[in-house]
Amino acid sequence: MDLYEILIHQNPPWSSRETVCFAVLLCLLFITVAVLIRKRKLKGVQGTAILLIYIFLFVVFASTVFTRVPTSEANYNLQLFWSYRYVLENNSVGMLEEILLNCVLLMPLGVLLPFALGKPVSVWFACLTGLVVSSCIEVCQLVFHRGLFEWDDIIHNTLGCVVGYVIARRACRYIAGRKN
Repeated sequence: MDLYEILIHQNPPWSSRETVCFAVLLCLLFITVAVLIRKRKLKGVQGTAILLIYIFLFVVFASTVFTRVPTSEANYNLQLFWSYRYVLENNSVGMLEEILLNCVLLMPLGVLLPFALGKPVSVWFACLTGLVVSSCIEVCQLVFHRGLFEWDDIIHNTLGCVVGYVIARRACRYIAGRKN
């Protein structure tokens, strides 16, 4: 399955209610950010990053939780690192792709964090942010019976958020070094 097929499969069309909810919340956030920028409480880059994080998280939660068809029972796998064992025991390229995509899932959040806060953050803050967001996704999947709750996904998503943060930090340092 190629990346396009995964995106289409994992992102079914939004209902009109989901679309309206997204649009209304985006408008309210946009107005709030615009007011804060006008009052000089936020910089333009911060406001843009905040809006991008909102859009990103809404799409992530929609595709991982809310547009999925609910099952009759909660699905979970509480074995730590079961996905790695599965890859090794079954030579499963599909599971390896799923692991990598879970790592990539929260990378944009890690990239946007320091821009949204308007200051450098620690790697631990990026790790905690990834952990909280990923845990929210997994708990929602468990509670709403829409997906598989698993520790491995939390680890992979958190790792992705940290990697995104490290990429952004290094890019910013490189750009700052080139300006001097």
